[in-house]
Amino acid sequence: MWPRTPEESTISPAKNCASSVRQMRRAPRSVVFRSSEVDNRKAFNAKKQATVPTVAPFVMKVSLISLLLTTVSAARRRRLAEQLDLPKLAEDADEGLLGSRVLFQLESSDDAAGVAAKVSSILDCGSSPERIFRSAGKFEAAHKQAGLDRWYQVECGGSSDDKTAASKEMFAHLMQYLDSDDHDGVFFIEPEMDESLLWTPDDPKLNTQDHYDAIRLFEAWDVTKGSADVVVQVLDTGIDMSHPDLKMNIWRNEGEICGNGVDDDNNGYVDDCHGYNHADDTGTDLVSSNWHGSHCGGTIAADSNNGVGVAGVAGGDGSENSGVKLMISVGFGDTAVKGFGEALTYGADMGAQISSNSWGYTGPGYIAQSIKDAIDYYNAKNGIVVFAAGNQNSASDYYPAYYDGTIAVAAVTDAGVRASFSNYGDWIEISAPGVSVYSTQLGTAYGYASGTSMACPHVAGVLALGLSVAPDATKDELLACMYETAKDVDGSNGAYAGKLGAGLVDAEAFVACVGEGADPRPTPRPTPPPSVEPEEPPPKPENLKVKMHRKAGDQALASWSHAATASGDGRKFVVEYQTNHDETWTRVDKGRSYVSEVDGRFYQPIHAPCLTKGRVRVTAVDHGDSAPAYSDIFKMKCRE
Repeated sequence: MWPRTPEESTISPAKNCASSVRQMRRAPRSVVFRSSEVDNRKAFNAKKQATVPTVAPFVMKVSLISLLLTTVSAARRRRLAEQLDLPKLAEDADEGLLGSRVLFQLESSDDAAGVAAKVSSILDCGSSPERIFRSAGKFEAAHKQAGLDRWYQVECGGSSDDKTAASKEMFAHLMQYLDSDDHDGVFFIEPEMDESLLWTPDDPKLNTQDHYDAIRLFEAWDVTKGSADVVVQVLDTGIDMSHPDLKMNIWRNEGEICGNGVDDDNNGYVDDCHGYNHADDTGTDLVSSNWHGSHCGGTIAADSNNGVGVAGVAGGDGSENSGVKLMISVGFGDTAVKGFGEALTYGADMGAQISSNSWGYTGPGYIAQSIKDAIDYYNAKNGIVVFAAGNQNSASDYYPAYYDGTIAVAAVTDAGVRASFSNYGDWIEISAPGVSVYSTQLGTAYGYASGTSMACPHVAGVLALGLSVAPDATKDELLACMYETAKDVDGSNGAYAGKLGAGLVDAEAFVACVGEGADPRPTPRPTPPPSVEPEEPPPKPENLKVKMHRKAGDQALASWSHAATASGDGRKFVVEYQTNHDETWTRVDKGRSYVSEVDGRFYQPIHAPCLTKGRVRVTAVDHGDSAPAYSDIFKMKCRE
């Protein structure tokens, strides 16, 4: 850090902090020795002629330990400061782009409360530290493994109602901590950034736009309209559960008894029957005074075919439990704006396969490490985190959508032309309608809105349709199908070609793609009665793989390993395949499988119908059948 005068030893205004940081950026570093240090060096150079003074071993040991501790402390101070772009943060503070809290992660969980209290004392903000991710009951072990239990926050800008003043105040407290001598036990520290919703008010007199036609949703509904087994978290301002078009598709935590004031399912939250308000810290009030979350939730799963209002992308067919379920998570509350990282971990822990996030930071170039950790935690549970790209008409790195752990959604018109406000760039994954989108609001109201906030839930809803038709599909399979089937919009976007992701999401083509890749259900094959006294079943084939033959374009090649190779046993195998068009297992081996002397694996050609998806199973026979081994899904491309 830069040197401080005695007058600057207390908290200085953030403006002075910003000025000092900018000076630090420009000032050259120099080394100045005091006269006594120069004399010591001269003496050291003449050490051959000098008599080495005798130093008591105990005194020497204490001196070395003291020097080591001083060096470690100085290194830690440098490390914490170097992890941050202080000049940029100083500018953000002047512009009011920082939040009001300081966030920090401890090096270990040992005496975490004591270390956090010490950090809070040095920050001198007049408030106590709180865990960012609360104790999660039955999920706490997983949180500790991910390091989430070591994250804390301190409110440091709450003395001012003015956002810019609060931003400067918080930054001044952060700088005070970075300039202090005691950083022991702290691994990382950072300021909170200001979060905002990503929408633009629209003219209520406009006619309803055909944004569902634009993504060919009606054709997709011929295949699926949603499934109650799919849960989508909506992290926003909350959802009005009393709205007549939002009643049927609200998620229910079956492990919680509503309103009894008890954490019945031991997940760290009380009365979280339908989600949780992380901003206001309550499970019983899940909607703020803002309609934004209800609008996004309605796009995903407003009750469909109920004779009321609008239909959601995956809102079902009007029958009970036919639509996907909306898990309500509130980050923008009536009393506070916070809890986003904790909300993401809640969604992952409680089984939401998709998280829809129509919010982001008000400035580019920054994402809180705790938010990264929460997104990574969600992804580690095979979830999909969808984010609105932002409404700054910019290619800059607006987080969290810019983070590679998210699916960034840009907004386009129904014709596939980039919305004038939408962010763009090579970091965008997909685009969706975001102009004049009509959906549910508060009470009994409906309304139009534009923004990447409105595009994001379209993608979340379409992904939910994919999981409805193929519940066993992996995240990678879903995303591959979404990108491969997107409508190319480069021709309509001039200079923005290649900057709107894979294109406009296509619900019909996506659902068809995912449906083709759904695992064919195995048809049980009767085991023939043994002709001899049964023996212990042989080991099943291992490491079964199928790939297209490099030379024969219409032929796939299955290969597997088995203990028979090493033993020289002439074991035979039954090799079969089935496809998404025919679930019958078709036998193809006819005694022709062979073993390679090069790699010791068994091989069998597979001639399945072209342009189908299927899988192979192999069973070891002779002296009893082994358990079959199944391959992953493969596609018969049939090259010419």
